[in-house]
Amino acid sequence: MDQMRLSGRDEGINVVVSSLCAACDDPEKVIQSIKNIFPDFETTTYENQTFPSAQKYLITEGDQNMSNFIQIVNDQRILDTTMDHMAFGLSDRNTRFNISRQAAAAGKIAFLIPGETPFGGVIEIQLIGDDLPQWIEAATWHSGRQYVPRGIGDEFAMRKDGEVRHWHANDR
Repeated sequence: MDQMRLSGRDEGINVVVSSLCAACDDPEKVIQSIKNIFPDFETTTYENQTFPSAQKYLITEGDQNMSNFIQIVNDQRILDTTMDHMAFGLSDRNTRFNISRQAAAAGKIAFLIPGETPFGGVIEIQLIGDDLPQWIEAATWHSGRQYVPRGIGDEFAMRKDGEVRHWHANDR
């Protein structure tokens, strides 16, 4: 049976998606990479911009739907990694994380290694809402957690430098 996927919409979570366009970025291609992950993304913040541009500008829009994002990370089988990345910057009601814009152009999700700026730019995703840790755990839940339970900040969480923590099911 397929699991119902959360979207953030009508769940008390505001999803804000943004990407900084540099002078060398074509805004139409930047928007298309965002739309590959967030199909409902519509913005007018780039109007009257030409390519190439003389300045940087931010393309941003709130109230986005996370369902396609969650489906992609589910298909890529990186739900635990997604939970860890979403939780890195988690505060009381807010978290921010970045994905590769180049990967998004191909319809994939690739999280950034902390401290590195990837070729092709980034897409920043901000989640704002009450009970955010519980929402993140629910949105990234998968049946494997019945056998190896996971939660935000647990002993299996990815380290802040992006390195994995090694564990084996036999060690439990």
